[in-house]
Amino acid sequence: TNVPADTIRRRARELAAQKPACGVDPSWHGAWGSLYGNSLQTARAALCLNALLGSYGTVGGLVFPPKPNLAALPFPFLPPVSAKRADGVGDGHFPLASLTDGLPQRLPEIILTGKPYPIAALVVNHANPARSLPNTPKVEEALRKLELLVVVDVQMSETAELAHYILPESTYLERDEPLAVSERLIPEVALRQPVVSPRHDTRAAHAIIAGLAKGAGLEAAFGFTARQSAEAQLKPTGEALLALDKQGVWRDKTDGVYGAPRFNTPSGKVELACAALKAAGFDPLPVYEPPLVEPDLQSFRLLTGHEFAHTGSSTQENPFLAALSAENRLWIHPARAARLGIEEDDWAVVKSEIGEVRVKAKLTEGIYPEAVWLAHGYGHLVKSRKSSLDKGVNDNLLVGVRAEPIAGGAALAETIVTVRRG
Repeated sequence: TNVPADTIRRRARELAAQKPACGVDPSWHGAWGSLYGNSLQTARAALCLNALLGSYGTVGGLVFPPKPNLAALPFPFLPPVSAKRADGVGDGHFPLASLTDGLPQRLPEIILTGKPYPIAALVVNHANPARSLPNTPKVEEALRKLELLVVVDVQMSETAELAHYILPESTYLERDEPLAVSERLIPEVALRQPVVSPRHDTRAAHAIIAGLAKGAGLEAAFGFTARQSAEAQLKPTGEALLALDKQGVWRDKTDGVYGAPRFNTPSGKVELACAALKAAGFDPLPVYEPPLVEPDLQSFRLLTGHEFAHTGSSTQENPFLAALSAENRLWIHPARAARLGIEEDDWAVVKSEIGEVRVKAKLTEGIYPEAVWLAHGYGHLVKSRKSSLDKGVNDNLLVGVRAEPIAGGAALAETIVTVRRG
């Protein structure tokens, strides 16, 4: 890690002195999110450290508040899908991958090759895979191959421009939604309600999906409104939906926040050695594995991620947010930039194994010298989006398709680039 051994020892002693009111914050999109080939074992090491510190379920540590006592929806569900998953999850590959999330970065390859079976249609709701998935040219090629692409969204996007049908969605101020559950120290249930009527011929996404389901003969499983689902879920709480209409948020009066939590493991406890990993042929203990790729003295590791002003690739058209950050720049360490003859605001050409971009440089000591960083979500080419058109660059023109081998996360930081003044 290049962190001095004395620093590691000092930090270890500081943590031990404060236990159990301490811990390693799980964070988000960090080294243990899914960015590297070794992210899962990195995450396990940090989680095991928290267990050794006694942090779980303690004041000042990491807690697992109980969920509010909501009822399951009393409506018929669709029969379980028996077909083999196209992304390979649950088929012996990526043994700890999420059955809910799957491996979306593999979708373009599956569409283009038709393996393990053809995918001819795709419905996209408030997402922009033509910008959010790695290897943009390959994604766009796959989307163009589809026989049917339907996009449900509140604005135009690169994916919507490729769609056969666009079903306009009401904005968040114009629609109601199912209950939102927040698991904080005091669990909360929130109700989103429309404050204005839709200005145009739009519908909420759940209403659009219910309409599509009716057309497909699946009305029994989707024949209810968001308000009916909220009313059904609230019954065990004794809270009336009309009261939630006025208050907006209901807080569960629970005192089950602290105390030893039960984990979703065979023993119900923290398992430093994971039997599931061992059964899948991986080391059951958190061990160090090197990243999938490494830069040399002439190259950099490309890091990407979100920044303070924007959410993914969906908010760059907002004029207030665009005023805070209209384009992305390449973060590069001053020492490395000096060797390349690059100064602040100079144009730099960044090249990876799949493509290259030209972007302005931002010199900062806030980036590790062996890496460069690009904020995600810029480089829009939708002509109707006047505020964001051609502002900054699309990071996924550089990022290739890789997967962390155990859980299958998109290893977005396993990309090596060269940088030159340009």
